[in-house]
Amino acid sequence: MDKSGETSNSKTQSAVVAALVIGLLVGFFIGRSWGQKTEDMGVGEKAPTENAENASDKKDSATTESLSKETVKKEAPEKLASGNATGEVSVVDQNAGMTVAVSKVTFSEAGWVVVREDTGNGMGNILGALWLPAGTKNDASVELLRATEAKKNYFVVLYADNGDKKFDKTVDLPIAVGGKAVSGVFSAK
Repeated sequence: MDKSGETSNSKTQSAVVAALVIGLLVGFFIGRSWGQKTEDMGVGEKAPTENAENASDKKDSATTESLSKETVKKEAPEKLASGNATGEVSVVDQNAGMTVAVSKVTFSEAGWVVVREDTGNGMGNILGALWLPAGTKNDASVELLRATEAKKNYFVVLYADNGDKKFDKTVDLPIAVGGKAVSGVFSAK
């Protein structure tokens, strides 16, 4: 092949590569624009999940922040238990870690002590839960799926148990007194 043939072939390959790159970029922006329009219309929305293991896998803070904002924006107000269950909880500031110490908890019926993140706009992800029978327990310890972080606030919320001793946030609902969930707040050091 002569030199003019190589130059022509090289120019053709460059043009093909450039066209592919431009096509990919155009396709990306059209797809992104289309996705934004369907999200604005509420098409294809999925219910937000609260899985501490999945949340801990999110290494990119920008992605995590974006997901948190969307969860807060789309999440419906939490339902409260509508039975006769009552309770009290006391918690103090403590060191960050994989467990949360609860000073005192009282249940009128068996229930759950649940640790949740504070999003700044309310309760966020569930980090751990401990089932306890009716009565008063001093110095309970809730094991977490993901550690608490220093300089952040967390909620300890009491949930009614539906009787199966398996925590499910869709059926085991927060115990309420006066229309508010029975909870305590602590800061991790």
